[in-house]
Amino acid sequence: MRFRARRSEEPEIMLIPMIDVMLVLLLFFVATTSFVREAAVGLQLPEVSGQPQTNEAERLELIIDAEGHYTLGEQRLPDDQEGTLKQALKIAFESHPTQRFVIRADARTPHRFVVRAMDAAGQVGISAIGIAALPREAQ
Repeated sequence: MRFRARRSEEPEIMLIPMIDVMLVLLLFFVATTSFVREAAVGLQLPEVSGQPQTNEAERLELIIDAEGHYTLGEQRLPDDQEGTLKQALKIAFESHPTQRFVIRADARTPHRFVVRAMDAAGQVGISAIGIAALPREAQ
């Protein structure tokens, strides 16, 4: 008795449902992505609408000018190196550990100097850093 060999169908990937799923995913990502155009020129400092805080006595300001020179409180630092900045921050916060730290940078200051200041503050142990902003003008 001879049996006929059964012909089995080759397994194949069903492409139509996969394409449907991919199109749904594509539509989801397109719908949820916010398209933000950032201006390459004309960057402005952030503005705040609240009242400025006036408690200057317990605040230590780090001023960064347009060239990247640091002034901590009333003392201008001799160079813009991170080690010098860390040492000055450590000395300032050892004597007054509860004072707030605020960075006030010029609008033309390269970001690397602000990031360097934030990094140095974090390495010294300062966890709360404030960024000075211009008050929002009444419209």
